[in-house]
Amino acid sequence: MKTIIIVDDNITFLNVIKEQIEKKFDCFLIKTFNNPLEALKELNKEFHLLIIDWEMSFLDGKKFLTYAESIGVPFHKIIIISSKDALELHKHFQLGRVLSVINKSDPLQMDALFMILENISCI
Repeated sequence: MKTIIIVDDNITFLNVIKEQIEKKFDCFLIKTFNNPLEALKELNKEFHLLIIDWEMSFLDGKKFLTYAESIGVPFHKIIIISSKDALELHKHFQLGRVLSVINKSDPLQMDALFMILENISCI
C-alpha cells in the first residue's frame, strides 16, 4: 500500500477526503492529521504523497512546507490545498516548488487531485 499523509485543521474535510479516496482507491493507506505537529513526526517515515492545507491556525502550511523541504521531502510528493483561489495560491509558489496547488472548494480542482492520485495509485 502507498501512504498518503493529509494535514488539515478541518476535521470534517479530513474525514470527507479520506472517505472519498478510500472509496475510489484500494491501494492507499490514508493518514490524516488535524494537528500539524503530530504530522511532522510522520515525515521521517516512508510515504508517497503529502497533502498540506495552506491555512491552518496552529502551524500554517507555509511553515509546515518549509520544514518538509528542509528535511528533504521532494517537491513531487507535496500538494498544497487551500480554500483560496488557485490563481492566488500560485503567487506564493515558484514553478516546481510543489507538485500541485489545489483549491479544495472547487470541484474541478478536486478532480485534478484525483487525477494525480490515479497516476500514482497501485503502480
